[in-house]
Amino acid sequence: MPRLITIPASHFCELARWGLDHAGVDFEEQPHLQVMHLLATTRVGARRLTPVLVTDAGLVQGSVEILDWADQRRAPGRASVRASRARFAELLGVSLDEFGAATRRVFYANVARCSTELGMRINAPGAPVWERRLFRAMYPLMMGLARHACEVDARTVAAARVLIDRALDRVADRLGDGRPFLDGDHLCADDICFASLSVPLHPPPNYAVPLPEIADFPASVQREFNRYAEHPAVAHALNMYRGHRMRAAVDVA
Repeated sequence: MPRLITIPASHFCELARWGLDHAGVDFEEQPHLQVMHLLATTRVGARRLTPVLVTDAGLVQGSVEILDWADQRRAPGRASVRASRARFAELLGVSLDEFGAATRRVFYANVARCSTELGMRINAPGAPVWERRLFRAMYPLMMGLARHACEVDARTVAAARVLIDRALDRVADRLGDGRPFLDGDHLCADDICFASLSVPLHPPPNYAVPLPEIADFPASVQREFNRYAEHPAVAHALNMYRGHRMRAAVDVA
């Protein structure tokens, strides 16, 4: 069975996870915490980034690449999850990677305002026990390394919010004719990509990793969540989770 190496809270990993689920492809998830995931990716000969899918035929690395792999093996009757970077860029006005990097910077900016306990609840579900213990003991250092790797600072976060707002407005324009999905009348890879990469803007229902309640976050983070939730594009992403993201949560034991 293919093994999916992930960082549990990562929206790029969620995109791969959802694509595999939607295609009806069985897989085993192996979640790891930020920074510590490098041990797992190095062990299989992959680059440092997740997600990584380990198959009998070799490695598949990257969310879009995993969606394409899953599409070629989708179960009978399952809709295509083949993603198009060009189509996504045309839809949002920025590339898939740029949009995902922007929402990831907002994620880390918000987590920086949370307590260690809340940060562990966000980041650690499903990770090996030894990783959770070490991560908690070194939490400020680990999160600092993660923010550095993702180039998170006041300037980049401000720029990310501008990019996100512009992209959301383009999606809202697309949905303005009342269509239920980005491609018209059926769920497509664009909906899955957009909904997954929008997760940092407002925690969705039916997420594969159990997330804290909105009320558990600091008031400043709650206000940001609520602001985004009022945007038609984010409302669409949340609706995709409510109606189309059906999967048991990652084992958090």
